[in-house]
Amino acid sequence: MNKVNWDEILKNIFLKENLESLRELIATSTDFTMDVFIQNENNQIFWLKNEDPSFFKGIFLTSTDEFLNDLRVKESNKVDEYETVIDDRSFLYLKDVKENVSDIGDIVEIIREGKYIKNYSNKDLETIKKFKLIVKLYSNELNDFLLGIQYLTASKIFKDKRILALTARKIQPLKEQFYLIPKNSFDYMVVGDTVLIRNLTYFERDFGFYKKYEEAKDEVIEEIKKKGNLFGKDIKLKSIDYFSEKIKNKPLYLKRFYKVIKKGNYKKFEFSKVKEIIDDFNLKVKLDEGNKCIDLGEETSIKDFLQLYDELYYRSELSGNRMVASENSPYQE
Repeated sequence: MNKVNWDEILKNIFLKENLESLRELIATSTDFTMDVFIQNENNQIFWLKNEDPSFFKGIFLTSTDEFLNDLRVKESNKVDEYETVIDDRSFLYLKDVKENVSDIGDIVEIIREGKYIKNYSNKDLETIKKFKLIVKLYSNELNDFLLGIQYLTASKIFKDKRILALTARKIQPLKEQFYLIPKNSFDYMVVGDTVLIRNLTYFERDFGFYKKYEEAKDEVIEEIKKKGNLFGKDIKLKSIDYFSEKIKNKPLYLKRFYKVIKKGNYKKFEFSKVKEIIDDFNLKVKLDEGNKCIDLGEETSIKDFLQLYDELYYRSELSGNRMVASENSPYQE
């Protein structure tokens, strides 16, 4: 690999130009080595013998091409950031992976420190029902590595008892072998301290992010209760326990509420301005004007309330049209 701009690639891998540079480095490199691992349900990592590094190099190239093709289709120069999206999306990035995704951070450290298992029997592997295939592409010149990660099930493994070969016109089993059928691309690529995410839904499922949203929701709701149900400068919430139960186990609602919490703009909201938006957009949000209160009971649409607090409704300064930011189109009655 050519060391030119490697620090910039690591820092801003989500930029199209840096993805293109990374692809060129992978494609033209002659000094790389490839190690292959699998991680079981107990997070043990096993090293596998690999006799075809070019095969896995091809998966890195395909994975990078998928991100670049997505940018070309969207006519964008930057991969979308994980924190900015709510709905099911593909091709995203998340920085500070060690802090934000401890499971991936642990994988990086185990492989970096060589704490994986090299001595084992095939029986140790044959019990695995679902596992992560992890590929490490290491550059001797850069003294650094990339990781590609994909999830595989037992159906993607040919154990020695299933493998047959035509030898001397007879079907005979191949012994002492462990065969994998990898997917064409990685579910995740780790470049420096950034993870490139191929599919949002799988990512949040695989790394327990919905649990994170649920826990954050519970903490904030307890805090709201301690402050007299205040959720804004002068706005009180009613039926907050009903709301909490309503969004429980609903990923999109939980993530929207998490986004509202993290952004924190709700602390500046005033009842009069919130009421104006509710009236202007005919939102299904029940108000108790006398007590400056939003009732989150059955008569309120949770979706309307969450999008209201996520500041998705506004009036265009140029056209005067009412807009819904998430749809980027004029609001329809």
